[in-house]
Amino acid sequence: MSSQLELFDALEYDAYRFGPYCLDCGVDTIEIGQYPYAVVDEVWHEAVPASTVPAGTGMLCIPCLEKRIGRPLKREDFETITWERGWLPRDVRERMWSAS
Repeated sequence: MSSQLELFDALEYDAYRFGPYCLDCGVDTIEIGQYPYAVVDEVWHEAVPASTVPAGTGMLCIPCLEKRIGRPLKREDFETITWERGWLPRDVRERMWSAS
């Protein structure tokens, strides 16, 4: 559980340092209800290579993240804390539950 709490702290720091704006479209991810969320490292590194921004930084809205990885996100793409804390908007949660 400590790694999940560390992840939460990292998300908070990231929003403070870099802002909650999508790296691609610029939408405020807090305003649209898509912040915070956390995907597993493999998904994030596929979408945001370390060569493009400092490792582990920045935000993407869900549609831009899916566009970058070339597929819809699945439940298992998200860190456990995202589900436990209910961080995803209802429409995204419903889409993922109905897809399983």
